[in-house]
Amino acid sequence: MQEAFRWAVAAGTAAVMSEGTGLARRENVETLYEQLST
Repeated sequence: MQEAFRWAVAAGTAAVMSEGTGLARRENVETLYEQLST
């Protein structure tokens, strides 16, 4: 459950980092996930 929460936070954060209505970039999601894991 905790891992799913971290992925959700990382994906949501990456989505708002995208310009306009663009989708989140996988690289950003993975980087943010790693930062949340430390």
